[in-house]
Amino acid sequence: MADSFEKVSWFNRGTTVIQMIVSVATIGMVMVSVYVGAMTRLSNIEHENQNQASHIRKNEERIEKQDDKLDKILEKLTIIQLDLKDKEDRK
Repeated sequence: MADSFEKVSWFNRGTTVIQMIVSVATIGMVMVSVYVGAMTRLSNIEHENQNQASHIRKNEERIEKQDDKLDKILEKLTIIQLDLKDKEDRK
């Protein structure tokens, strides 16, 4: 009888060890899954930031072009204004 109790005791200990190993493995898998999810999200955020930076650069280039156009228009208007003032002064 003591032999069968001892076998059951070892069986229970073995089962407990297996349950602990499975628990640790499950926790490890969850941790890896969380890590991979976080890294994926971080990668997506970095990619999104790069896209936004690209759009910002393009917008800055457009603004510079428009600024140059406005400067040229201002120069022309200044010349016209000076011409008109000169014509008025001659009268």
